[in-house]
Amino acid sequence: MGYDLHRFQGEVDEELTCPICSGVLEEPLQAAMCEHAFCRACINEWLSRQPTCPVDRNSLTTANLRAVPRILRNLLSRLSITCDNAAYGCTLVLKLDALNAHLEECEHNPKKPLPCEKGCGFVIPKDELKDHNCVRELRTMILTQQQKIGEFKTEIADQTLTINELKRELQLFKDFMRAMRVSNPAMRAIADQMERDEVIRWSSTLARARVTRWGGMISTPDDALQITLPRLDKKVYTVEFFTKIIIYTNKLFWLTRLPKKAKPRCLNVDVAILASPFWSKRLS
Repeated sequence: MGYDLHRFQGEVDEELTCPICSGVLEEPLQAAMCEHAFCRACINEWLSRQPTCPVDRNSLTTANLRAVPRILRNLLSRLSITCDNAAYGCTLVLKLDALNAHLEECEHNPKKPLPCEKGCGFVIPKDELKDHNCVRELRTMILTQQQKIGEFKTEIADQTLTINELKRELQLFKDFMRAMRVSNPAMRAIADQMERDEVIRWSSTLARARVTRWGGMISTPDDALQITLPRLDKKVYTVEFFTKIIIYTNKLFWLTRLPKKAKPRCLNVDVAILASPFWSKRLS
C-alpha cells in the first residue's frame, strides 16, 4: 500500500501516485511494456487475481515487472513526509528516503523494542510493556524449553536405536566375514587386510604418551629412556640394580629388557646411584 497523500507537505505529482491505491508510490515497480508504475504490494496483489495491467488492461505478469527509473526514485525521495508516529506525539517532518531509518530510532514508535524494567530479560514492544507479566512469560518460556527437551530426548532415543541396529548389523557382517574366511582362502586374505587396516586406523588416532613426572605411573618411556635402555642392554648388571630401576619407574614389564648375561648377585647397592634415572656405569 502507498503512503497517504495527507502526510505530505505541498502538492504531489500524479505521476508519483499508485493507480491502484491512489497513495504515493511505496517500493515502486514498473510494467516493462506500458511503463505504468505501481506499489510493489499493490501490483502483486492485483496480479494474483488477474494477469493484466490495471490501467490499460494489457497482459501483464510478475515476470514483466522491473524497477522504476532513477529519476522517479529521486523525485520520490525528495518529498517531505510526516512520521508514522505522528499520532503518538512525533512532530518530525523528514524526506521520504530517511523515513525508515528514523522509524527505527523514533522515541514515539509504539513498537520500539525495550528491555523489561523488572529484570526478567525479555525485550518487549513499547506498547506491550504495560501488559507484560514476567512470571507468565517465564513460565511460557520454560514450557517451550521443556517441550524442546522432550523432542530432543525422543530424537536421541531414536538415534540410539538406529546405532544399536547398525552395531548389530556390523557384528553380523563380521561373523559372516569370519565364516567366509574359514571356507574361502581368498576371503581370508581380504578379511585379514581389513582387520589390519582397522588396527592402523585405530592406532593412528592415539596420542603418543609422554613422561610428565617421576614417582608415578609411566605409560611409555620418553625419548631419553628409550635411548638409554638399549645401552644398558649391552652391559652386565646385577638383578638388584635393574630391580631398583624398575621400582623407580613403576614399569614391571621392562624386566624383558634384562640382558642375558645378567646374573643374580647379592650386593648392597646404594640407592644414591639411582639419583639419575639414566645411570649407565658398569658395576664391578
